Amino acid sequence: MSPYRLVVIAIALAAACRFASDEDARGVPLVRLLVTPDSLAFHGRAGATVLPDRYLTLDAATSVSGRWTASQDGNWFFLPETEGMLPSLLTVAPRPAGLAAGTYAASIWIVAGNDRVRVPVTLELSLAVSLSGRWVGRAETLHVALDLNQSGSQIIGFGTVAEPVGRIGVTGTWTDPTVSLILSGATDTLRFNGSLLDDNALDGTLTRTGTGASSAALTLYRQ
Repeated sequence: MSPYRLVVIAIALAAACRFASDEDARGVPLVRLLVTPDSLAFHGRAGATVLPDRYLTLDAATSVSGRWTASQDGNWFFLPETEGMLPSLLTVAPRPAGLAAGTYAASIWIVAGNDRVRVPVTLELSLAVSLSGRWVGRAETLHVALDLNQSGSQIIGFGTVAEPVGRIGVTGTWTDPTVSLILSGATDTLRFNGSLLDDNALDGTLTRTGTGASSAALTLYRQ
């Protein structure tokens, strides 16, 4: 057998192996689906009809594109889109009208190729507004993201502030509608003092203490 023919056979075998590895025995594309975040938690006040939308990022672990579909089993939120092409952004829109105070759980199922991912979704409705959950905003050039946990009048949590502050720990107090937070980083400490504009927005001032002290207006939005 000539060397040329051997090369042709080797190339054909390599191509066949590659395409075979991209599909399962049924011919379904092999896709490792990546969904971020891996769970969603909504917080609100009983009686609310609309809460801020949240988003899931859908992608594949390898550089492939393909179709995804989504379904869900909750009656207090909906998915404006239930199919698309990877990579994509999936909107989750909570509509808790008519629900009493309590905790509700559901799931979103996302399928791409041969992979299926479950995303747990929870909703916590309280009689009074709670600051528990994720909040984001921007103070001039500083992007601020906070994950807060409220218990009574006390608040703890963590988050990030744009460099040079970086990762922070959060402590503070809450007396409806006023909040006072201390954001403690490795080298900088900031304070946020504000109040609720509505159940889903905090408006106030972010102040940097110590050397180079400064302040800027900051509105945090519930995510």
